Amino acid sequence: MRVLRQFSNNLSLLDKKARGSLIRIPIAVLVSLAIMLPIAGRWSYLGGWLNAAWMLVYTGVYSVWLIAANPELFNQRMNIFLPGTKRFDKVFWIVWRSLTFAMIILAPLDVRLGWSTVPAWLAWSAFILSLLLSCVGVWPIIINRHFEANVRIQTDRDHRVVDQGPYRIVRHPGYSLAVPGMFLMSLMMESFWAMIPATGIVIAFVVRTTLEDRTLRNELEGYEEYAQRVRWRLLPGIW
Repeated sequence: MRVLRQFSNNLSLLDKKARGSLIRIPIAVLVSLAIMLPIAGRWSYLGGWLNAAWMLVYTGVYSVWLIAANPELFNQRMNIFLPGTKRFDKVFWIVWRSLTFAMIILAPLDVRLGWSTVPAWLAWSAFILSLLLSCVGVWPIIINRHFEANVRIQTDRDHRVVDQGPYRIVRHPGYSLAVPGMFLMSLMMESFWAMIPATGIVIAFVVRTTLEDRTLRNELEGYEEYAQRVRWRLLPGIW
């Protein structure tokens, strides 16, 4: 209840674009259904409904928690390509959004044409795991006041190294949680073929992690020392 009260109190601190995003959330859910259900050829397409439910629950939890905890960061995250955004990050956004759209098209097409078969229990399991993973994914965003949507050195926001919470384990915990989420999304949408663009998104995240880490090492004071203390970028014990 305290979170909801704080959320309500902080709504007045949101800028116009951030407030508009709260309206765009249900619209995005309806658009996803309007695309996926006709392609699948039936209203009962489980994967389309699970994907819509996941979008609604995750964005709802994420928005409420972040607005309650840090409305300034919510404002920042609703703006992409802020001044100082690295060129490679602009390319990443194009690739990410294009491949995500490809998943939304390919998954229901796979179901309609019967290219692969994902049992309902596996789709439901992927949905539940995706929700749990997404809720945990809010943690690094709330811990790190510099968790913007863009890769840039935030000189306008007193950019500092964050080494608390999940940042004690890996240097980019947000990406660590996003990577398995892509494959779970494919299963949730009942399509093994959707794992092809999902794999492309994972590769894009790995490349972004590498380039972002290099940027922070070169340009953010104290990050090199932090990188020596926390060795792993994405996967503990692996990379």
